[in-house]
Amino acid sequence: MPFQAILCKVAELRNVGTQLDTVAGQNPFLSEPLTIVAGNIHNTADKPEVLAAIRGPKNIVPGVSSIEQTCRNDGVMPGYSFGVDNKSSAV
Repeated sequence: MPFQAILCKVAELRNVGTQLDTVAGQNPFLSEPLTIVAGNIHNTADKPEVLAAIRGPKNIVPGVSSIEQTCRNDGVMPGYSFGVDNKSSAV
């Protein structure tokens, strides 16, 4: 279903933004620009997600957990890891 594919790409965008936020926290010299880029990516991901929620079938509910499960079950993103690996993040 095309709307599920859109939501999978939204999840990918959010994951990239989250990873950039993590890298920004680990690198003080690039912290500000990476945080800005990460915020832009998160804001960009909102638009297709809202579009899919408004125009898509009523059974599609935006939300990371439902998107992750849909993407994994449909095989749209095989082997793709959602979220940030907490072991590699700075404390």
